[in-house]
This record gives sequence, structure tokens and C-alpha cells, in this order.
Amino acid sequence: MGALRDGGRVPAAVRPTITQLALIDTDGQEFRYHAHRDGTPTLPGIDRIDVGQFHVALLGAAAFLSAVADLTDRIREVNDEIAREYTELW
Repeated sequence: MGALRDGGRVPAAVRPTITQLALIDTDGQEFRYHAHRDGTPTLPGIDRIDVGQFHVALLGAAAFLSAVADLTDRIREVNDEIAREYTELW
């Protein structure tokens, strides 16, 4: 994956973390397992990770993604309310 295709909507404070994760772990498996099914190591070339900094960065990304999920749920609720209102009118 290259640059984020979000139209610039990801906040600047979270963008580097999401971009780095997307570049390092394109399929969500790199941080989950120490090796691929074929035996090759995951995260080649990464010797150490600053766990404290990684944790802080992921907390920011998680907060952003949680807010996006909450907003998406609210939009869905409003759309459902509108649909019910129009159904009752007709």
C-alpha cells in the first residue's frame, strides 16, 4: 500500500502512524506472527520496536478509528430515522 487514499481527512497527528502500519503490515499478519506460513520471518529488517512509543501511537490511532466508527454508526442511525419518517408519511 502506498499513500493513504483518504482525501486528506486523516488528522495529521494520526496519519504517520497509520501510514507506517500500512507500509509495514499490508495484510495485518506481520505483527501477529513471527513468521509467514512459508517460514520466512515477518517484519524483515526491523530489529527492535520501541514498545512504549508504539503503544502511544496506537492509542492515538485507536481513538481516531473509534471516533470514525461512532460517527459511522450515528450516520446510519440518522439515515434509518429519516427512512422511517418518510415511510410513515407515505
